[in-house]
Amino acid sequence: MYSCDCNKKQYPTIYRGSTPTIKLRLKDLDFDMSAVQSCHVAFKTVGPNSVALKVFEKPVIDLTEHTISVELSQADTLRFAYGLINVQAKLKLISNRVVPTKATKIKIEEILEEAML
Repeated sequence: MYSCDCNKKQYPTIYRGSTPTIKLRLKDLDFDMSAVQSCHVAFKTVGPNSVALKVFEKPVIDLTEHTISVELSQADTLRFAYGLINVQAKLKLISNRVVPTKATKIKIEEILEEAML
């Protein structure tokens, strides 16, 4: 398993059919992470004319002071087409306030064989 840091200057890369852990690093929070009631991460593939082709959400596996982590399965990454995807987390606070993170992009690389192991 490897991680993908989504806040670097270049787009991080994951391969279709892999099982990465996506880590979103949070900056400049105006709330304490202990106030987070729930969180999920959404993934969206954008096609021609900005049409959303695929969207799905995953629950967060780890929520630390400045990092949100989510694991993707082989089936999850095979849903992506080659190119760029958008990733965004939404946090719901105890106060019922909902805070989305800035959307970021991940580069999806192709694989030669789609068989699942």
